[in-house]
Amino acid sequence: MADVKIYYVSPSDATITLASLASDTNLLAGRESNAIDNSSNLYLDYLISGKVTTGTSPTTARSIEVWAVGSWITRQ
Repeated sequence: MADVKIYYVSPSDATITLASLASDTNLLAGRESNAIDNSSNLYLDYLISGKVTTGTSPTTARSIEVWAVGSWITRQ
C-alpha cells in the first residue's frame, strides 16, 4: 500500500509593492505580483499568505480585493 506524505519546501517571496496606488471606486487601479512557476516542481497546491498595510485612510472604495488565479497544464 502506498504512503501519502506531505513535502515541505523552503518559502519563497512573491513581492508586490502597492506604494502610490490610487483609490478607485470602479476597481480599475491595481497591481499584480510576479508569477510562481510550478513547471519543474509540479506541486499539487501552494499555501499563500500575505499582509496588506495602508499608509492612509482611503477616501473612497474602502475595500481591498485580493485575487489568486491558478492554472494547470496537462502533461501526457
